[in-house]
Amino acid sequence: QSTWGLCSHTGIMLLDSGSQAAQSPAPNKIAIGLVFAYGVLMCGCSGTVYLFSTYAGEFKKKLHYTQSEVNVVALVGENIGTFGAMAGAYMVDNYGPVLISIICGVMCASGFSLMRAVYDGAIISSPIVLGLFFALSQSASNGAYSTALATSMRNFGSKFKYRGAMTGAMVSGYGLSAFVFSQVFAACFAPAHIDGFFNFLSITTFI
Repeated sequence: QSTWGLCSHTGIMLLDSGSQAAQSPAPNKIAIGLVFAYGVLMCGCSGTVYLFSTYAGEFKKKLHYTQSEVNVVALVGENIGTFGAMAGAYMVDNYGPVLISIICGVMCASGFSLMRAVYDGAIISSPIVLGLFFALSQSASNGAYSTALATSMRNFGSKFKYRGAMTGAMVSGYGLSAFVFSQVFAACFAPAHIDGFFNFLSITTFI
């Protein structure tokens, strides 16, 4: 049974299988720990779907949306974005975590950048279009979440004593994501710098 891991920022890829044991060194525990820490960070950047209410009011005011149109944006983004978790889990099983992490980072940054472009008036202001851009970022966020979780679970294996605690730490990172980002928004960007906040989201979720 293979043990493998990812750290897309540093390019770490760990592999230790029975067929390659004689050719490859055993995975370094420190490296696996770093991969886990990076996975927690990935999860912490993946809960951005819950941030929508933080900036939805500014979109409504700037773009003159009705509440129904704001609801359409949320409906399209959140429902389509849900499939990103399933797609990410499938692709990480077939193509490995590093490639999927890079793809998710690019997609997430692109989605938030396009949402900023709608807010700034550079792209046509349509609830459906904005919802699709929101869905792009959320598909990537959910895909990154499943990738980080699946990778760390495989790294630690079924015999690892604290596997539940490891899973809980990553899920907690996901759950706290919106809280942390909303505090950053309130402290640094609210209420007049929504475009700057989307730049911040693009950079942090890509890294």
